[in-house]
Amino acid sequence: MPEGRERSAYYDFRNISALVVDDNRHVLQLVGGILESFGFGAVYKVTDVEGALKVLRQAHVDLIITDWAMEPVDGIELVRRVRQDSGVCDPKMPIIMLTGHTEMERVIEARDAGVTDFMAKPITPQAIYDRIASLIENPGTSVKDRR
Repeated sequence: MPEGRERSAYYDFRNISALVVDDNRHVLQLVGGILESFGFGAVYKVTDVEGALKVLRQAHVDLIITDWAMEPVDGIELVRRVRQDSGVCDPKMPIIMLTGHTEMERVIEARDAGVTDFMAKPITPQAIYDRIASLIENPGTSVKDRR
């Protein structure tokens, strides 16, 4: 049970699938493991944008959590592709951007690309839970709405 949440505020994630994209395998396993511990029905973990697009074409995904700084294609490009290509997946799918770079220019670029929410590394299980809960409790809100 995540700290700081009343029992009534818990969510059943069994019917929700997530895609985690990070080229750092330690972060990938950490974030994926956190989502698995929350009880997500499926957690797909890939190390690059092409792998992410392949999963998005082959599986139902409800949420993407992606790193920004990846090679050869970064997380912002993944966000742009998701938002512009409805053939890949739901272009309105929630996308959480993880990054160690929190300069205002980066936040604005992520917002303009279509990121739903923005998280600074290092992350904690509680912070991830709170972001996902916020997406559930406030559907349709995004970084753009928080200007």
